[in-house]
Amino acid sequence: MSSIENGIVAPRLQRLADIAAALDCSMADLFSVEKAPLSVNLETIADMLRPLPHDVQEDLVYLMITAVQTMTKRL
Repeated sequence: MSSIENGIVAPRLQRLADIAAALDCSMADLFSVEKAPLSVNLETIADMLRPLPHDVQEDLVYLMITAVQTMTKRL
């Protein structure tokens, strides 16, 4: 395990899945840094959308909604 932590070896995908299962988290969680509260993330997205034209904002929001719905169906 320390070889993985120190970057000496790269774990195989199955090993990452096993580690994630043991920690009761997703494999993505193994690579994430401390997460900001959802409200901060939403505010960041809103800040990024504000300068864009209204029609582009609507298109991007639609894409996000579609992505969330797709991911929800997979879970």
